[in-house]
Amino acid sequence: MISERLLKFYQALDRNPGLISDTASFLDDFRQAADGKIREQLEKLITGRQEKTREISENSLFMYEVDDVVCSVRKLQEHASDMIFMVPRKLALVVLTGRLCVKEFRIVSSVGEFDCDQFDEHSTVKLLSEREYFEGEIYIRHDPYIISDVTGEGLAVSLYVGLFGRVDWSFDRSGSAVGATASDPRDTDIEALLLATEKIAPAISEKAILSLLEHQSFFVRWAALKALNSVAPDDVPAALEALAADPHKEIAMLSKSLLEG
Repeated sequence: MISERLLKFYQALDRNPGLISDTASFLDDFRQAADGKIREQLEKLITGRQEKTREISENSLFMYEVDDVVCSVRKLQEHASDMIFMVPRKLALVVLTGRLCVKEFRIVSSVGEFDCDQFDEHSTVKLLSEREYFEGEIYIRHDPYIISDVTGEGLAVSLYVGLFGRVDWSFDRSGSAVGATASDPRDTDIEALLLATEKIAPAISEKAILSLLEHQSFFVRWAALKALNSVAPDDVPAALEALAADPHKEIAMLSKSLLEG
């Protein structure tokens, strides 16, 4: 089964980054899946949950998502986009056809050590290396804090594993940080629901909101605090006491400021 074999293949990459021979067992299957009738082929080839099989764009077909594993077939673009992005996951790219050009950048933070969860508009990126990969070759990014800017022509399989940060960073071509978005869209969905509580507060469970004050994503924790203020304002001081020790520096600072005010 392709999904299980890919997972084992990725695990093997950690032990032997130069491993190429294992790709031979599924390379032809991926070529067929990406050729013309990709949707029909995927129904036969992919063992992941069907509701997670969906088309992202005309240039990328999302194959499956299981826990923190994301796999897709990508059509490589010769021209780079206006932006470069940091997705804080381990990454492997297997070239199916054509050529893959990878530029690697490292983030330089102007204030102390870089934290991928805390946006700093003064951060920039520095070019580290540039290399081309061809059919059957594998690019591996072990460091989730390195940005991989990918262009080329042909098809490649992309495999993301693990989630080391809660936000994806974006930079313009001059290298300046311009924004951040949620790495996990499910977190964004929760945040959106919490932001709607002012209108539907009576229907929101206070217990559910309190549990989200300990959510792994900092922006969900902050949205939960604001929702709590709408539903049960008497509980807010205790919540602020807890968030004053939050690992996210800005949330801790704002919570302390609100307690003192």
